[in-house]
Amino acid sequence: MTVLVAVLAAALAAPAAPTDAASTGAPAKAPAQAAAAAIPAEGPDAVRALFQRELPALAKRRFETPLGISGQVEAAAAPSVQATANASVLTISLGTGQPITCSLFPTRIGVGETLWRIVEAAQKNVKVVAALPAEVVAVNGSALVLAEVVYQVESEKGMLTGQMKLAALAHPSHSLLCVHDEPGYAATFTRTVKGLAASLAGGPPDPRAEAVFAELAVMRIGNLPVGYSERTVGRRKEGGLHSEEYGTQLLPRGPADLVTLDSASVEESDRGDLLARGVYAHVTNAEIDGRMVLVREADGKTYRYDGEKDGKALQGTFTTKAGLSTDLWFARRFAASAPAPKGDVRHEHYSFTGNPVAATPVVQRREASAPRRASLELGPLQVTGELDEHGIFEKAEMPIGPTKLVIERVWSRGAP
Repeated sequence: MTVLVAVLAAALAAPAAPTDAASTGAPAKAPAQAAAAAIPAEGPDAVRALFQRELPALAKRRFETPLGISGQVEAAAAPSVQATANASVLTISLGTGQPITCSLFPTRIGVGETLWRIVEAAQKNVKVVAALPAEVVAVNGSALVLAEVVYQVESEKGMLTGQMKLAALAHPSHSLLCVHDEPGYAATFTRTVKGLAASLAGGPPDPRAEAVFAELAVMRIGNLPVGYSERTVGRRKEGGLHSEEYGTQLLPRGPADLVTLDSASVEESDRGDLLARGVYAHVTNAEIDGRMVLVREADGKTYRYDGEKDGKALQGTFTTKAGLSTDLWFARRFAASAPAPKGDVRHEHYSFTGNPVAATPVVQRREASAPRRASLELGPLQVTGELDEHGIFEKAEMPIGPTKLVIERVWSRGAP
């Protein structure tokens, strides 16, 4: 069992599966296609041309914020910096009608929650006709999530169609949120925020610097990027490992109905890769719907839990046969350097999204046809994928109706 499979389980726990790719098997419409579909067919060519506008690369301008975060960004003029209570606001002129506005935070932000609040606020003022994730890319080990919102609004000139581009980067020292509310310049916006995100430096110390292993994986349903999972692993002074995982899923239930999920977990394991303590949190559409603290007791088999899920308080204990496995417990047994497992490898695991008050059985086995391919059963979940040399899934997939959910590593560093 790996962190990748845990994210797959979280995706299945969403209120609803995406209706476009997951239900029909058809590729989801890209935001640019949705924008084109929203423009009246009888409209003048000039209106359509607004959505096709782009700019060549602009000069890069350096900046520094009062929070100690610095970087550079493409701009037509030097960007302005304004300090707020908990962020710095960067206004970036492209020489077009509207600037790109970026907020820089010295702490990690919840990407799903942040984007959902923007879409929710827009729906109170305009008619949103499309809200879709556009791209998820790795930037120095963190995920930059891009999305687009197409909307319509009444005016003296009739119905007008607008396009808002969004980008969010979750980072423990310098998170980023960018918005550009102007038709067109989609590729320009993407290029600009990618360069900006990659240039960021400063802010509080990054606790991930001491990690011995880190990875970032992107989730897709068909052609649609629907989220990511980020994990870092470090060594504990008393032995064992400290693992942190953060993930976001953006799941369209319809063209303008976006469900967002944010998850976070911190696990501490002993020298045998068995779980000693875990802290878990889950947020749906900016509302906390689950959190849990799990602690192993002195006998090594009993676990005490204290938290809540879906508004219900949960407190108690459960007993395991031989403790709870972590992701790396299975990875050690499927590493390229380990003796080949004979038959099924079984252990009990903890899945907060699956069953927060009991252990969940896990079975993993090698595929006979390929030495680095494995299948895994986590309760009712059926997953297959490719293992790296450390025995960790670097690509995994799970069927969902006529299509499949794929999660694939796009960046990694070190070894666990």
